[in-house]
Amino acid sequence: MRELPFTIDQFLQVFEVYNRAIWPTQFVAYLLGTVVIWLVIKQGLSSEIYINRIIGLFWIWMGVIYHIIFFAVINPAAYIFGALFILQGGHSSD
Repeated sequence: MRELPFTIDQFLQVFEVYNRAIWPTQFVAYLLGTVVIWLVIKQGLSSEIYINRIIGLFWIWMGVIYHIIFFAVINPAAYIFGALFILQGGHSSD
């Protein structure tokens, strides 16, 4: 079995550094998540559009901020993951 290119401690440290760096942006994510739930319940004519855009924004954020900026420090494959997240997020916001 092939070993991961990082240790568990390095992996957990990425979470710590990421969460400290984006503080207090987590509250914006919670707010947007709440908006998505409200839009699902409301079921208006444009709800689906806004839901897709918000989820697309989350995917792009994870691609750029988490994968490319933070996770790539310990795993070069994160550039590929990040690019795929960005592509999918851009497609979701159409």
